Formats: sequence, structure tokens, C-alpha cells
Amino acid sequence: MNKISLWQTILLVVCIITMVGIFPLVSPECQNINNEQYDFIIISPTDFSEELVPLVDHKEQHSISTKIVTLDEIYKGKYFPANGRDDSEKIKYFIKDVKENWNISYVMLVGGKEELPIRYVDECYWGEHREYISDLYYADIFDANGSFCSWDSNNDNTFSGKNMNELEDEVDLYPDVSIGRLLCRKQSDVKNIVGKIIDYETNTYGKQWFDNLIVCGGDDARLRFREKRFPDYFNRDGGILWEGEKIGEQSHKTKFFDTCKSVSHGTSKVSTIDVMNNENWRIERVDATGQTGRYTSIALDSHGYPHISYCQEDSGGFVRYAKWNGIDWEIETIDTGSGGEFGNVTTTSIAIDSEDNPHIVYAKPPNMVKYAQWDENQWKYDTVISKEGIYGSVSIALDSQQHPHISYCDGYDSYHIWHAYHNGTSWSNEIVDPQNRGGIHNTICTDSNDAPCIAYTSVSKGAIYCAKKDNNNGDWYAEIVDSATNKYYFYPSLDLDSNDHPHIGYYDIESYDLKYAKQTNTDGEWEVTCVVSDEIVGYSYSLALSKDNQPHFMYQELQEKKLCYIFWDEDNWKRTVIDSDGDVGCCSSIVLDKNDLACISYRDEELGDLKFARNQAFSLKYAKPEGAIYLMNTKICGFITPVIVGSIDLCLSVVDNQNDVASIDIYIDNEFQVQLNSEPYEWTWSDLGFGSYLIKSIACDSEGNQVVHMLNVWKFF
Repeated sequence: MNKISLWQTILLVVCIITMVGIFPLVSPECQNINNEQYDFIIISPTDFSEELVPLVDHKEQHSISTKIVTLDEIYKGKYFPANGRDDSEKIKYFIKDVKENWNISYVMLVGGKEELPIRYVDECYWGEHREYISDLYYADIFDANGSFCSWDSNNDNTFSGKNMNELEDEVDLYPDVSIGRLLCRKQSDVKNIVGKIIDYETNTYGKQWFDNLIVCGGDDARLRFREKRFPDYFNRDGGILWEGEKIGEQSHKTKFFDTCKSVSHGTSKVSTIDVMNNENWRIERVDATGQTGRYTSIALDSHGYPHISYCQEDSGGFVRYAKWNGIDWEIETIDTGSGGEFGNVTTTSIAIDSEDNPHIVYAKPPNMVKYAQWDENQWKYDTVISKEGIYGSVSIALDSQQHPHISYCDGYDSYHIWHAYHNGTSWSNEIVDPQNRGGIHNTICTDSNDAPCIAYTSVSKGAIYCAKKDNNNGDWYAEIVDSATNKYYFYPSLDLDSNDHPHIGYYDIESYDLKYAKQTNTDGEWEVTCVVSDEIVGYSYSLALSKDNQPHFMYQELQEKKLCYIFWDEDNWKRTVIDSDGDVGCCSSIVLDKNDLACISYRDEELGDLKFARNQAFSLKYAKPEGAIYLMNTKICGFITPVIVGSIDLCLSVVDNQNDVASIDIYIDNEFQVQLNSEPYEWTWSDLGFGSYLIKSIACDSEGNQVVHMLNVWKFF
């Protein structure tokens, strides 16, 4: 190790004092850990320790003294002698020791049965032995006399043995500590659930829904009553309902509370929606200028780079455009709004042509729909329609000749849906559906024959319509997709599958449900599905189809203001929360890249910013630096953010990659530093610095996927 001179020591002290002034909260590693009095002990494999540190910090901030103890430390007797016949009993003896010596009250076990040992209990009925998992074994430390309880008083190596309801082992089944287990199998699981615990404990208190919650459950056995005696417990097909299903079903019939979500335990399918972790999502703030990020629309170019059109609503309003150039975002103003309190630009829509040039359409009430096209040198502008009463959504699609097709509504004049088309020379405008008033909410696509298809709302009927144009005779054919008495379906989002069949997402404004309709055959039949009904969905959502014609949605959960992503995968819906930092998720748009990975533009309502989220093909992780203070490339102690004094070796690892990584480019404050082409991915950062820096790592794999990782650090000297 390099010797540290006097001046280096002085500089280190100055830096630490400076950083402590900026960040008064330090991690538990810098605190005195010799105080052997704790409230809460977390027992986990060593591999999970780092992911559990934020939970320790969170508990300590709420005056709950917390300590992580690894299985290796228990087995090697770091704190107390390791007693016990096997690993499970060693853990139980350790819990006994910390109960008696550290006065703990709560224990958390982290890991599934492969990661942290379990204990099976034995039951015998009519000569048949059955085993059940029970973590009560770890909580029931003492017997009725205050001695250690092994749950095997007859020493036959079966635990809490029971024969025909008669206990063969002396067990009082009384928990002496409160115990729980996080069933995590990998580090990303731990990180995900720790985040959810912290979010729940931080944000749940005082919420209205927490005082209007009822939990219904049943055991894991089917109801075994005869149909004639208990007919209500049998379903319509004559089969037996599970008890949890029955209780859940009855709860929905009560009138004194609103059911937000119910889960029936003991059923063959607990839920039709699987939860995914969102570790591989890249989330960043694109534009924080004024009150911006309204009415976003997103499209990808041939490199898979996102282009976003959107509005800024203050200072009279602006139409803005952001594109990712492979390294950073380029942002510019396309046009001004028409004034008013909110800038008076209702919506934008963007499409990218075969030369990667953007085409943007936007409405400027009260009398214009405008079109802007980049021709590789400059923006060219045109007025699609100038007519009093323009209001509502606009949407754009390009045909095979790169000619724009635009849908819009003439608003409070007659509420008709219109189609505008540019043939390379001039615009033509036509009414799509003269029989119905509607179109304020609309979206357009072109099929493989360049025929336009438009989904729109009939406000007067509260219904979703779909209209297709027959290019042979020039006629439009409109039909109702979904309607219902006393319901209003708004805000359609349209995409066409590989067979040119329309798929439409839309919103039930009465029940706050997200619905989905697809045309399943050439006869025009529509199949309607409710995608999300257990949350309060906001009107902001968007639909995109994968290469195998499966629907992918993003939507805003309205009550908690979070951005969610849900898609159909073979036989069920899979859902994840992408972003819950602030009031996020409105004014959103989704598109899938060539590998069916989602890219989403959306708004942070609380800050008035434009944000972007991308599901990345793999992820990058910094082994060094992490949240710690480093002196001359040596970690001194943990800290809430990386603080570097002197030079340091940056060490990157690639996680969950399915393809070979071709290169990783390193940028410091967007200035290129080095390209790493093979493992180990390491580079020495020796430049002098003083202050905050952004380390940006951009990786590309053999399939052309680009992954971006950003890390903020402080560096001195």
C-alpha cells in the first residue's frame, strides 16, 4: 500500500469534514457497532448483505437498533459458540444467544430454503408421514421450563412430531421472538423487496386506503361439504370452490367499503398477474425546463434511439423535441404555443421516417393543426388545417412512401373525427365518420397496404369506435368496438398486428379500469378484456404490440401517482412498477424496440419534468466505487454516496446479459475517456478533480442493444 504523506492526510481530513457537512448521515459501517443491544436482527447469506444495508439505515433512522448477521458468522462462531446438530439448529441457538445477550425482540430471515435452512415438522395420520415447513421452529426458543427447546425431545431427528393429533415431542409452540422471512433467491429479489418495505413504511401511514382495508383468507384445503347441504360452496360447473375464493367472492358483495384488491389464498391461481422486478430499467430526467413534459409521444429510429415530442406549458407554451444521440439528449424548441394559462397546445404526436428524420404534428387551439418535419438540415413547417374550433388529440403515422397521415378533431364546432393526408404535394382533409359526434380522443396507424385506421371516442355515446379506409373505393367503414349503458369509454390507444388487425387500449372512466380490445379475425369480431381492475388507473396510458402480436401497456396508477408497465406473456399478465419517485406517469407514451423492450416517455407532475424509462437488455453494476469513501484507491468506510480522494480503479460488471458485450464506453461529465472491450472492465481514473461528477457507462452487445448506467460521485484531487 502507498504511504500517505502528511499533506495527503490533511487533505483527507478536510475532504471528510466537507462531505460530512454536505451529507450529515453516514452508513452503519462508520458508526460504533460494539453496542451489543439491538431491537432487530437480520440473518442472511453473505451474498445478500449489501442489498440489506438500506433496510438497516431505514430502521436506524426510526430508532430501531438493527444488525445484519450472516450465516457464515453464525456457523464460524463469530459472536457466540456455534452449537447444534445441523445448520438449522445452529441458527436457532444463535437466536437464543442474541435473545439472552443482546435483548433482541425481532428476527428476520432472508432467503428461500436453498439460501437459508428451513425446518420440517412431522405429522403422521393413519401411518402416513407428512412434512411441513415451519419457521415457528426458530421463534419457539424455550420450553415451558425456560430451557432450550429443540423440538425433538425424543431425539429421533423428527421435529414437533405428531401422531394422530398426539404430540410425540414436548413443544409449547409459544414464540419467544417475533420472526419473519423474506423469500428471496437472488440479490435483485432482496433489493426489490427492501425497496418495497421502505416505500411501504415511509408512505403508507396516514393514507386513506389504509383505514379502509379488509383482508380475506382461507386455509389451503378445499371445502369438502356435500353439494346438497352446502350448495353455495359449489361453482356453476359442479366443482368445489377453494375456501379463499369463496370468501373473496363474498367480500366483493359487501356495500360498506370499496374493494381495491382481494387475493384468495389456497386457490390454484392466487392472481392472474405476476410481479416482475424492475432492476434493468433505465430511468432518467430528460428535460427540467419550466413546466414541461406535457402530451408526450415517443418513437425510435433505426438505431433504437428514442425521439420524443412534448409540450412546455408555461411562458405561453412551447412545442419541444428531445432525441437521444447515443451519448446524451439533444433538446430544442420546435414552436411556440398560442398563449393562455397552460400554453394552449393540446397534444403532440411523432413518427420517424426511414431516414431517421422526425415528423411531428401538434394542435394549437383554437384554430390550427400544425406539422413539422426535419429534412436533415432544418425544420419545415406546414399548417394541416386552419379552422375555428380545433381541439383534442392529434396523431400521426407514415405510410410506405413516408407520407404523413394525421387524425384530429374539429372540436366544439361539430365534434367530428377527421383524416388529413399529404401526397407529397398538398394536404387533403376528410371527415371519417359523419354520422357520429366524436374524435376528441383519437389515434391513427397505417396498415401494410398504406390504408389508415383510426380509433376514437364518441363522447355522446361514451363508446370506442374504430374506422378503416378502403383504399380501393376511398370509403371509410366505422364500427363500435365497445360500449355499455351508463359507462363512458375514453382515450383509445391503437396498434396494428402483423395481420393488420387492430388492437385498442382504452379507459373506463366510471370504474377507472384499463381495457383492451382486439379484432380476432377477418369477420370483424372484437375480443374485449379488462387488463387492470384492481388499481385506480389514470387516463394516461399507451399500447404497443410485440413482434408476436402480444399487448404491452404502460399506465399511471392514479392514487399513488406511479408509472406501471404490464404485458401479456403466454397465459397471464405480468406487471411491474417502473417509477414511483414523485407524482409520475401522466402524459405518457410507449414503443417497443426490435427486441420487444419497452421505451416510455412520461411526465413528473410534481416537478413538471419530462422523464424517460427504458427496459434494458442487461445491466451494468459498479463493484467499485460503491457507496463509500476511498483514499488513494482504498475503501476507508461506507458512505451514502461515492467519495473519491485521489485516483481510483473503476470496476464494472455485466449482469444478466444473454449476448456478448462488444464494448463499454466510459464518459466523465459526457466527455469520452476510454473504451473497454474485454473483461475485466476496469479503468484507472487519475485526473485531478474537485466536486461532483457524473460517470456514464454505455455498453453495446452483439445484437445492437445499448445499455446506459449513470453514477454520481464526488472526487477530490
